[in-house]
Amino acid sequence: MKPSQTFKWLVMAIWFWAGMLCMPGCHSAFFVDTGHIDVVNGVAFQIQPPHLFIKKAFHLRDQAMSASQLAQLSEAMPQIAAITDQVLGHARLHSNAEVPAKSLRSVRDILKLNEGTPLYVKAIQNWQIQESSIEWTTDYFWTSEQGHYETFRDNYAIHRSADGWHFSGHPRTRPEGRLTCIKDQSGKVQCGV
Repeated sequence: MKPSQTFKWLVMAIWFWAGMLCMPGCHSAFFVDTGHIDVVNGVAFQIQPPHLFIKKAFHLRDQAMSASQLAQLSEAMPQIAAITDQVLGHARLHSNAEVPAKSLRSVRDILKLNEGTPLYVKAIQNWQIQESSIEWTTDYFWTSEQGHYETFRDNYAIHRSADGWHFSGHPRTRPEGRLTCIKDQSGKVQCGV
């Protein structure tokens, strides 16, 4: 092939791919996760920013909960996600988050994790829902300096007042701590203390 033909094919290929990027649905916004509505037993949960990935960690189908309990959890979801975001140590503050909870335990301090170690939420679960309070556990994960996958569980509680949901403390004086995770025969990973 002559150099002029190679150049012609190169220009055509660039125009083709540039055109593909300009087509509806084929641009960068197509890959942005803007959330969704998850319906559990008829109760809608808005899984959307802020704290999108934290909200996706809510385990809502693991326990038998009444529709009123699920509705209460749906109402409290933004506050639970904001508390989790604070524990993860994210520096950003969201406009809809309440004042940071002062008595919230720091997973990083407990584990003596380097500030540069990425800490993530794996599961928010084990719901105990009363008329004006909610308790739960959160599993966090990170990769150790040795390259091992590590998991840690702590417990939390919030209460409802006239002006919304607020962190009320840790139901247990100590976190459950590091978890041992094993893969069962079906390939599902189960973690426990």
